[in-house]
Amino acid sequence: MDFIDDAAFWAVLAAVAIVAYLVGRMSGAGSPEDRAERRMRERQEAENAFSNMAPSAQQEIDRLIAEGRMLEAIKRFREETGLGLKESRDAIDYRRAAIGQA
Repeated sequence: MDFIDDAAFWAVLAAVAIVAYLVGRMSGAGSPEDRAERRMRERQEAENAFSNMAPSAQQEIDRLIAEGRMLEAIKRFREETGLGLKESRDAIDYRRAAIGQA
């Protein structure tokens, strides 16, 4: 750090941080409309997966949600649907809101 003074170092660091922030904002994050559309699509997929389950499994998952046993509800949902952890967690969150347990 002997070759550069403190002010120049902080100016370069700030410039790099700003560029990194701007690149991050422009890549992959999408617009608010894109995010809202993605959330609506995920919610619909979760509702479809839940409605395709056997009624007994639906009732069991609703009971687990009502009892606050979210991990067990997610696990049971995954067993029934074969979906991944994130999709199952999101589906249980949507279901929880739909039955008024949120």
